Amino acid sequence: SVAAQASSPPVTLSPAAASDLALRSGVAVEVSSLTSPTEMTSANPDGTFTVTTSILPQRVRSGGMWVPTDGSLKINADGTLSPIATLGRLVLSGGGSGPLATMDRNGHTLSISFPVSLPSPTVTGNVATYLNIYPDIDLQITSNITGGFSGYLAAGPYSFVALGGSDVFVVKLGAQGLVVERNGLVPATRSANAAALPQRASGLSDW
Repeated sequence: SVAAQASSPPVTLSPAAASDLALRSGVAVEVSSLTSPTEMTSANPDGTFTVTTSILPQRVRSGGMWVPTDGSLKINADGTLSPIATLGRLVLSGGGSGPLATMDRNGHTLSISFPVSLPSPTVTGNVATYLNIYPDIDLQITSNITGGFSGYLAAGPYSFVALGGSDVFVVKLGAQGLVVERNGLVPATRSANAAALPQRASGLSDW
């Protein structure tokens, strides 16, 4: 029926086709060919269109379909952690001496390594907590739906002594397809389609 078609539009429904279907069915129809992570367009039965725009991504492509963004962390086959559905790919350490976090978007990669071997984290939703990375200091990493993260150090009363009186952490950066500059990150190749990580990479400014 027409109503059934309206509830399950073709993946590449054009504005004209969606508008025609909306007029015939009497219900709004998604213009799926115009859907993006931050924008959705619907054709209305009266011939108008409604565009819903969000600042943050609301959906990402997965398996040829749009799925809602979800920053909740899951365990990968190699023991690392990644959010379920985000705009860019984020991999967090499952413990050990490898990178704390690796962010990848459009082939541009940035990794951040902590100066100690990390314990296996405890995970709650989109938060991974690495307990006692130093005596009386926990490291908490929160993933976000863009594929970035923020970091937080929970320091107890004896942490200053454990660090030898210092309050400075030095992290190691690794970049592929990016150049790390004083004010942020830029693509190594400035071609028209060289979309890079944000100028101030998520989480980097927190350290």
